[in-house]
Amino acid sequence: VVIIAAVVFLAGIASWVGYEYYKDYKSDPLREVVIEVNGVPFNMEYFVKTLDIYVPLSTFYATLAPDQVTSRGHMVQAIAIQANSKDDVNSATDEITAILRDRHRLREWEEDDFSVISMESMAGIAGEMLGLIRLILAAIAGISLLVGAIGIM
Repeated sequence: VVIIAAVVFLAGIASWVGYEYYKDYKSDPLREVVIEVNGVPFNMEYFVKTLDIYVPLSTFYATLAPDQVTSRGHMVQAIAIQANSKDDVNSATDEITAILRDRHRLREWEEDDFSVISMESMAGIAGEMLGLIRLILAAIAGISLLVGAIGIM
């Protein structure tokens, strides 16, 4: 008798995916569902209300992206975080900054080697860019009117 042991990792799956693929299950499908991602089996632990599959970061690096580990450890390019309410955004941003500074072992006088951007600040940047574009278009229109006026004279 040959016994093959397989490691099955836990993950969250989008509820619509779970319903579509596992709607024929008579019992709770989460207890029976194993889905493979790049050949790695994941046991579905919970449903989420998005179109994603959620995997713990440590599991992701260990199984799906081992080449993303650098000499300084795991390389993370972006993390999306949602605050509980609009009023909590600034305090969440400050708290995230403090945690990242601590995790990156930055001293008080050292600059952040990361950036924390809220949707509010992104909207402000987009507004500034639109204002600049509006100014450039107004300048081009002004020059066109001036050239047209000179041409008529």
